[in-house]
Amino acid sequence: MSSAWKSANNAADRLFAGYASIVVRFTAPVCGLGVLLAVAFSLGLLLADVDKRNVSELWIDLDSRLVSEKAEFEKYFGGLTRQLTSIVTPSTAGESLFSGDDTATVLGNSTSNGLAALQQAMRIWENITFTYEGNTYGPSDVCEKPVVPFPFRRNQSSAELYGRFSQCMQTETGFTSFIYPSLQTQYSALPANYTPVPPGWGIDEFPCSRASTLDCFREGEEVDWPIALRQLGHVSLPLATAVTTTYGAFLDEIARTPVDLSVFAPGFPTLTVVEIVLSGFFVPCWFFTHDGNLQCLLASSVDLSTQPGRIAGVNGSLNTLITPQRGSLDQFDPSGSLRGAVTAALSPVVTALPSTTSRAELETLAEQATQIVLRVLQPVAGSNALVGSLLLYLNLNRRVKSGQLPAASLIGSRCLGAAVAGHLGVAPGSQSAAVQAASAELVEVAQFFSSVGYYWRPSYRTMTASQVVEHVNSAANAQLDPAVRGDLSACIRGVAKCCQAWNGAFVGTSIHTAGTSRPGRRRVPRVGFSSLDLSSITLVRAGWEDYHHNSPQWQDQLQQRYPSVQWNSERRREDLARAFDEKLTNEWLKLYERQSGSSYGPGEQFSSMRFDFSTGNSLTDILEQAGSVEGSLLGLSYGVMAVLVVLSLSNLGGVLVNWSNKDEMQLALVDSHGGLGLAGLAVIGLSSAAGLGFSAFVQITLNGLTINLAPFVSLGLGIDDMFVFAHALITVNDRRRSPQDNMGDVLRLAGPSVCLTSFANAAAFILVYVVPVSAVRQLVLVLMVSVLVNLIFLFLIFVPIMVYDMRRNHAGRMDLCFLEGPTRIKDSTSEKRPGLIAQFIDKAYAPFLSNVAVKIAVLVVFGGFCIAMLWHGIVSSKHGLRTSDIALRDTYQRDVAILAEDVIPIQKSTLVTVVGKRQFSDPVAQEQVINLLNSLDPSPHIVNGTRAHDLNFLTNSTASILFLYDRQRSSGALPAQLQCPAAGVSTPITSKPCYDAIFPVWLATAGAGLTPYLYCQGSGGKRAPCGSPGAVLMATRTDFYMDGLREHQDHLDAIKDIRARVDPYSNSDVQVYPTGYVFYFWEQYFGIVTTLISAIGFGLLGVFIITFVFQLNPWLSLIVCSVILMIEVELIGLMPVMNVNLNAISIANLVISIGMAVEFTAHYARAFLLASGSRNQRMKTALHEMLQPMINGALSTIIALSVLSANKFPFFRNYYALTFVVMVLIAFVNGLLLLPVLLSLIGPPARECNAAVNEATHDAVMEDIGDKQQQQQQQPGKETV
Repeated sequence: MSSAWKSANNAADRLFAGYASIVVRFTAPVCGLGVLLAVAFSLGLLLADVDKRNVSELWIDLDSRLVSEKAEFEKYFGGLTRQLTSIVTPSTAGESLFSGDDTATVLGNSTSNGLAALQQAMRIWENITFTYEGNTYGPSDVCEKPVVPFPFRRNQSSAELYGRFSQCMQTETGFTSFIYPSLQTQYSALPANYTPVPPGWGIDEFPCSRASTLDCFREGEEVDWPIALRQLGHVSLPLATAVTTTYGAFLDEIARTPVDLSVFAPGFPTLTVVEIVLSGFFVPCWFFTHDGNLQCLLASSVDLSTQPGRIAGVNGSLNTLITPQRGSLDQFDPSGSLRGAVTAALSPVVTALPSTTSRAELETLAEQATQIVLRVLQPVAGSNALVGSLLLYLNLNRRVKSGQLPAASLIGSRCLGAAVAGHLGVAPGSQSAAVQAASAELVEVAQFFSSVGYYWRPSYRTMTASQVVEHVNSAANAQLDPAVRGDLSACIRGVAKCCQAWNGAFVGTSIHTAGTSRPGRRRVPRVGFSSLDLSSITLVRAGWEDYHHNSPQWQDQLQQRYPSVQWNSERRREDLARAFDEKLTNEWLKLYERQSGSSYGPGEQFSSMRFDFSTGNSLTDILEQAGSVEGSLLGLSYGVMAVLVVLSLSNLGGVLVNWSNKDEMQLALVDSHGGLGLAGLAVIGLSSAAGLGFSAFVQITLNGLTINLAPFVSLGLGIDDMFVFAHALITVNDRRRSPQDNMGDVLRLAGPSVCLTSFANAAAFILVYVVPVSAVRQLVLVLMVSVLVNLIFLFLIFVPIMVYDMRRNHAGRMDLCFLEGPTRIKDSTSEKRPGLIAQFIDKAYAPFLSNVAVKIAVLVVFGGFCIAMLWHGIVSSKHGLRTSDIALRDTYQRDVAILAEDVIPIQKSTLVTVVGKRQFSDPVAQEQVINLLNSLDPSPHIVNGTRAHDLNFLTNSTASILFLYDRQRSSGALPAQLQCPAAGVSTPITSKPCYDAIFPVWLATAGAGLTPYLYCQGSGGKRAPCGSPGAVLMATRTDFYMDGLREHQDHLDAIKDIRARVDPYSNSDVQVYPTGYVFYFWEQYFGIVTTLISAIGFGLLGVFIITFVFQLNPWLSLIVCSVILMIEVELIGLMPVMNVNLNAISIANLVISIGMAVEFTAHYARAFLLASGSRNQRMKTALHEMLQPMINGALSTIIALSVLSANKFPFFRNYYALTFVVMVLIAFVNGLLLLPVLLSLIGPPARECNAAVNEATHDAVMEDIGDKQQQQQQQPGKETV
């Protein structure tokens, strides 16, 4: 390879000499061209496309399935929703959020409780308004919400039908006199009198998707509850009852309905109206259990304790033989007046009972007894809920049995017919197909509306603190009961206590509530969570889902609301979403910071509590802030570096030594080059901006990571190359020779070395592009461009500046001030003088490294340290990056992150189903999804209170299309000619025509709340509203909540478990997969070690290739790469010491460290290769040439970065400032201690020096400078370096 080396070296010499000649002749034009190009490149930053995706999304393995899954999910749904959270906790750990006790209601004595505080925060959210591009927006414009089906809207079919029916029922006496009052007795939120929806009623919008502790209580409707839904809440349950229940069935239902009497008589918690069949005589009573005995609270004084009888419900379902024990109204009538009046009034009936034998006589006595009880109890019915409900029952029972109210007829049958006839404009009683379809539509709409609202939930304001806690506990446990899940009416009727969303969908209580477990139990369990057993509540939460800015549904919604705005602009939609979050953040910050008037200030309503929150901007803001440099520190850092550069290149020693001798001091200033250093630093700063700008210009996507890291890399690498050029100029410059000869030798000496390191870095970075991670690829592309742009402008700008500096020196002008120095400067022969570093090398460092024992010690120490660091990195290295580690202490982002990681470690994820060969109308596809849900829900990593089963469109607990289908099939609402087979929530619809018939009906009723979770496609493959003619359901998403995600391994275990449960059900028929931030961010860690090895491996390969091409010596390239690999291993081993985990950002830093290591190894290796003599002599020569600039570069970088360690973000200090300082220090020590020893032992033979280098240069650089020390030491004050 010797001849090839010579040819290449000669060509390089001619190239650099030729360029030097051009620069010397056209200094100003070349420099001006460089400045203009640099400024032009920098302007590219104005065009920069900054990738603002969540950082987790940038670290997806591009070779993994996540890429296609994410792309498909975004195609259908735009992306993951933006999540908002507000949390209230006690300001003192361990305290309860409720100040009430068991003797008073929560708000009886104080309003300082957590639910009231949460409600205040929710109202702030509700009242947010902001202006963007001339329009005013609010939360309803950005939050995700179901699309109101067209028939539900004002003056449309379903709304108009429902309004007619609602108004007609006001004239139905049986309904207004008995049914509605009975319901109102149980649901006190209903108005005292039936009030129909107003004429023209319709639903304009549904509330936002949310989950909060307030959803357990009636107060949930006080926030973001449209007026149309408030009006609906007053009639929805009564009207649903009217279209589904007969008078007789309603009577039975009352008889079976438990009544909570604990507010009247503790110890009698549950009562049920029944009839006791006793000797053929029906006696109405209140039936309950007490002390293990069945008792009947009679409205008469008949003693049943000695008369065995049979207890039966009205429908005969209860046939248990018992011995009834006597009860009475005494418990509710302390004075005895009511019991006395009833006893006296019933005396004639009781007297006549023993002698009665015929059935007719018994029925007559029963009627007399009923009338007597009604007459006696009527005066107190208004003030006694027990008596009032009993009267209603007796009255209804009397009228049904007398035939006044037909037991077998629907309560609302008359109004149902009248509403349909009026709507269609046909005669009442018509049985046309249109009438039947409209009737079925009205019944279905009324049933759907029955679950909408908060009327059936208790008010926390009327409850004691212990009752609130018990209600939440009971609700969490009830959701685990299959009977409750399968029958929402159990919640509505009060059979079960429930916490549900506004539309009745079950939401796990642990998602929004946490607390202290009962004594003897550990704190609320999370993994495998199945129930709550809290003794107090210490955290309440509200969470919202805002649209992703690319959501197709959101774009449609905005276009409809604001048609004059072009909402096809992604940037406009994203800016709108961020603007809302910024406004909300500003308002909620007042609560977090306890500002005066926020209700959290000293002595204010919620001063004993604390408020935490996060918005869709929070994580992005954290990462932008944590990775950014404070302007003052950045300025200080550059200022410190400027001082160090000036000190490094100025002849400060000569100035100080000759301070009293003006001529000598001025001569020392002439031989100083501090101004050159300042100019070089400016060039590096400009080239850093130019590198980013050019990257943007060629459409390389920038992200926060690259924008923050690229300037550091440009500075770290550029400062070393600048010092190499400057040192070459100081070493070679001779005033006896022409500027062209001097610059030719400077470029021939330093140019190849600078090009070698620059191209080696560029090659290392570009080969790392093979690593299939977006953030890594974006980073290395920008770094490659920055390195090459920096190289270009060193030659275009800094080299001409060196010419100017050399001319200044030759002209005898002093450094920095450019004043003329002493006249005799013209007679000075040379400025080459050994400085302190050169003397240190000759007298101490080179002899020290030449010692065999020292060499062995260096190899042993570095080898042992490398092995120790490898072991430490393997054993002690941690993976992951917690949000709380990134955020600044005492900020809202960090505080809420700690709560999310430690107290409520729950993350929302999404199950996506996409049609393949089979559409969802195919029973095979339905069964596949049903089996998938059955497999997923038992996972111990999913919140058991909220199953995917409950939220999927097929099996939703409140809106299942299968349940609606089965109900309509059983009622005959489906066309008879279809002959639809049976189905259920676990059985698919086996007929496609039947599915197609029910799908639009379901979308317009029960499925209305699920529209954000569906994607339909029309003709031509374009998106179409689901339910529109020809629209086919193509994809669905189903939310589920992963629990117990505290530590790194928790996330990985959860991902593996979910994948294992889902993957078997994904095939060509229907594709299914989970997605979400947990998968985006944490799935990378399954292959992060592979990513690390690939990044380092490909980086080293790039270094090997370029060093070999430039030097044609594979052995030297292998040695250089081996030292760089040791540097990488040592840095990995020190990461745990610096509290730096192995994650995406630390891998990026390790890639950068390859570039840093190249600067401290390749320069020296090339100098060693070109030096002549023995290996020890060549080591000494190479040290003379490279130690000075390497020390200058290392010290400048380390000290400047040390200033940045004062950054207030611990994340920045550890991952950037400290890591880069350690990186430079390790590279410096290995490059200028270990590498010289290795080369002195096993280095390659010397290359013959190029004869084209003239004798002056050869004398200055290759000849041992120490031979001239005696003459030069006579002028100790003229040290320039």
